[in-house]
Amino acid sequence: MNNTKIIQTIEKIDPFMKEPKNLDVYINFYKEILTNAKNLKIINNIDKLYCNFNQNTNKISIETKASSSNNIFFIRMDTDLIKLLQKDDDCYIAARDFLAMPAYKKSDRLEALTFIAEKGLESFKTINRQIPKFTDSHILDYVYDHKLSFSILDLEEKVEVTARWLEQVQPNIPKEFFENLDSFDDVKEKLLKFEVNKSSLYSNMLRPILLLERMMEKNLISKSLYLTKFSEFCELNKNSLTKDDIGIILIWICNTTIFKNPNMGTYYPSDYTKEQLNDISKDVLITFSKTIDNLKQLSPNDENIANKILKPINEVLEK
Repeated sequence: MNNTKIIQTIEKIDPFMKEPKNLDVYINFYKEILTNAKNLKIINNIDKLYCNFNQNTNKISIETKASSSNNIFFIRMDTDLIKLLQKDDDCYIAARDFLAMPAYKKSDRLEALTFIAEKGLESFKTINRQIPKFTDSHILDYVYDHKLSFSILDLEEKVEVTARWLEQVQPNIPKEFFENLDSFDDVKEKLLKFEVNKSSLYSNMLRPILLLERMMEKNLISKSLYLTKFSEFCELNKNSLTKDDIGIILIWICNTTIFKNPNMGTYYPSDYTKEQLNDISKDVLITFSKTIDNLKQLSPNDENIANKILKPINEVLEK
């Protein structure tokens, strides 16, 4: 899988980083962090470094933030270049002097930066020592934690990582993040077809419909499409859904922003709910209503919650 691809990319980066002709990569890095810092303590607290690599131009930069471009390969790198300022007395003095120099001392400031950069190049070993030991699972975890480019994954792996991000409650990842993901349209199509690994923290069987709910809540799909796919999912799995499954998905439905006002703590059919349902075509509501009714027949113990869902739908349909 991508383990080989990633290792090959790093094997391409590492020699580049060791070339004396690419000293500017280090100079630019140290200039950026030293110029933006008031003191060395701030720099010493930097615990995240990323190597951003454009494979088309072979341009490399070292940053404290990962690139947001899908055309740039990025990987969380070891922080040896920061530790160098702590461990090497000469580099510490050069960094301290740089911070103390006035801006007009351009040649002196460049001399200090060049000295530190040369030490950084000299001490460089590899971008990330852990990657060659990684399994497929490690790589997915690395991408999920935003330590490695999403774009390097195969489509099935992109679907899995996207699913994990959708399941994540905190921090709340915005709609724009997902829309800007590499191949998101293809990922979205897979999710709409319920083509996702069934392993989940919540419910293996119900993971596909949970993910669609999360997409709807982030306005990545419409309420109408969500209800349509919900009905389709239930029809496809009507012989597999257990009574526990039915109880869970009915609770999920009640907790969506279609049926529960975000400003209220608990579900309660209200004018808010009817306003949400009024935006959905009657054909979709009729099909969804039949789905809820069928679920109620399959799990009589959940009749009350099913009726709570049906009540505002029926009121809208009767208009």
